[in-house]
Amino acid sequence: MAVKGPPQGRQSRSEVTRTLLLDAAQEIIADRGYHGAAMDDIVEAADRSKGAAYFHFPSKSDIFEAVLVRLADRLENKVQQAISPKRTALERLDAALTTVLSTFAKHRRMARIALVELPAGNSPLQDTILVMRGRFARLIETQLDAAIAEGAIDPLNCRLVSRAWFGAIAEVVTEWLRTGNKKTLEAEMPELCVTLLRSVGAEIEPGGAAGNNGVSQDA
Repeated sequence: MAVKGPPQGRQSRSEVTRTLLLDAAQEIIADRGYHGAAMDDIVEAADRSKGAAYFHFPSKSDIFEAVLVRLADRLENKVQQAISPKRTALERLDAALTTVLSTFAKHRRMARIALVELPAGNSPLQDTILVMRGRFARLIETQLDAAIAEGAIDPLNCRLVSRAWFGAIAEVVTEWLRTGNKKTLEAEMPELCVTLLRSVGAEIEPGGAAGNNGVSQDA
């Protein structure tokens, strides 16, 4: 079945083709893994021609890299939307953590691509994945810096802590991906957010700094 894309009136034909190919690649790679996905299958799912596919993406690694960049852009946009109305740094930090977790909880395939899939023997592609994961960590690092500036937490190595936090998030989400129990991830998200915030000395009660530490509705 072909992947449905946006109305062509909103995008040029070339943009529509690119979007359809990315949508198809994201689903197939998440389902079969990088090595199990074939360009022919992506082309067929997108209902495009091989010539059009290879015009946009000369190789499978190119389309995988584009999928990763798009995922990172979308998650970063979600985080920015979630934190923009918050008044304090702790509220923004809480919202950022919750948004990352809730997005992964609602989008299993996105989580698998972002956290699990790491093709072997392709150093440039591995570098792209690590850069993308670094972008997620920097979202947290920025809010930690702001919390220190506001006096909400004591000074600390924000770069190190943000990577440690992201590692903890990745481990929890990866375990959920292995077990397939979505309810477990959703149930444990509030406790994980509180634990991470308390680890840097933030004074926070269960329920979160923003008073709403469950699954966000717009993720």
